[in-house]
Amino acid sequence: RDSILKADNTNQNEVLHQSKFMIYALLKVSHQSYTPYSFFNSLTDVTGEKFNPMEQKDADEFFSRYLDLLEEALKGTKESKIINNLFQGKFLNQMIFQDTSKKLREE
Repeated sequence: RDSILKADNTNQNEVLHQSKFMIYALLKVSHQSYTPYSFFNSLTDVTGEKFNPMEQKDADEFFSRYLDLLEEALKGTKESKIINNLFQGKFLNQMIFQDTSKKLREE
């Protein structure tokens, strides 16, 4: 969150602006709640359509899209690698066969 709050937003990216506002509101303000309407309005799906918070979405799909938009917003800033540094990894599938101790791993 500190890297996002410090990120330069001279290109006026709305996703970055709303992300900063949300983090600041949740950290610094004495309110007990935060209304995310502006945050949701800054998000788009892969086709460019506005995010609809009333439409059922998979949490992983939402979070992945948000990270993509945030990574795009941070391009050209000192914090451009923060998403990669925090969330980069590998998918690993492992199958353990019941009748033997044999394991199959795929990356």
